[in-house]
Amino acid sequence: MTERFTYLTVTGLRQRGWTDAMVRELLGAPDVQGRDPRRWSVAPVRLYRLARVEALERTPEFAACAASAGRSAAARAGAERRRQAVLAAIRAEPIQVPVLPQAELERRAVRHRRLLGEPATGGGGPGPGTVAGGDGRRGGAGTASPGAGDGRRGGAGTAGAGSDSARAGDAGPGGAGRGGIGTPDAGPGGAGTGGPGPGGGGALARWQVDYLRHVLSRYDTLLDGLFGATGRAEAERLLRARVYGAIARAYPRLAAECARRVR
Repeated sequence: MTERFTYLTVTGLRQRGWTDAMVRELLGAPDVQGRDPRRWSVAPVRLYRLARVEALERTPEFAACAASAGRSAAARAGAERRRQAVLAAIRAEPIQVPVLPQAELERRAVRHRRLLGEPATGGGGPGPGTVAGGDGRRGGAGTASPGAGDGRRGGAGTAGAGSDSARAGDAGPGGAGRGGIGTPDAGPGGAGTGGPGPGGGGALARWQVDYLRHVLSRYDTLLDGLFGATGRAEAERLLRARVYGAIARAYPRLAAECARRVR
């Protein structure tokens, strides 16, 4: 008479508390391997005799492996709980952006860039200024005619004979005279007497967003406790979207730069 056995699939073993690693280490090769007549599958079905499984479940080796697997499962569950808690905290935390006058924000942004050791320029070199008996310094189209003083940084300031285009009455694009972001110490893009020089508008927007992100860096502490690459990356994306979204709402003119950073 042919002896009949009861077999367990891998799914059945998992329901009894076996992990894939425990199956490989303790059970080894399956007792029967073949095709499941009820469904088509490329992978063969692995079957393990129930009597052998029950015998192994009574050994100390199985108990040790089961305890280790339980600890691993508990650690994974704890990490998932932390991840969900951090995501919930990021979603609920109000992002408070300081609202500053435009000139003040621009001044602070340029100063912040200089404190980082980066040149506060709009990315362009000296403008098309020419020198003839004077000094055509960095700027837009500042020129100095023969015998002129010096066409200092500015927009389209020009100097006549014996004059100096950098005096208080000179004004570049973006403002009249000296003041605010257009001062020689704060003018980005080489704009000493007006607003941003050539190419300075986009750069100035980037600097302002950089400065505001720096101010809001305290919200990075919301990520504390996340160490796994997957969970932390997801939380960082969410926090980045929330911070730049708050900046864009507080400063609509910076919305395009903020949107670029969250793409």
